[in-house]
Amino acid sequence: MESLPSAELDAAIKIALAKEVEQLVAMGMERKKARRAVWDDYLAELNCHVHPPAAPPPKAEPLLATPKPPPEGHFFTPERLRKNRQALAKVKQLVGLRSN
Repeated sequence: MESLPSAELDAAIKIALAKEVEQLVAMGMERKKARRAVWDDYLAELNCHVHPPAAPPPKAEPLLATPKPPPEGHFFTPERLRKNRQALAKVKQLVGLRSN
């Protein structure tokens, strides 16, 4: 049975625990079981204050169907410039054919 020396429990805690035991006994529980249940609850609560539960891990960013646009300043990638130049050459060719 885990126990702390009674000198570590202040009077207010002892009174509160005793009241909880008496309530359980009044509801029909055996005194020994009631004391054990109250003490276990007290230790569990004390443990939560000493070792709070760990924070949940951060949520992962969901995968996107379309890629994010590149950051500002990196908009003109070599591949995009090449595609733009090819498209411009086609437009120039079409315009040149029509103007003749």
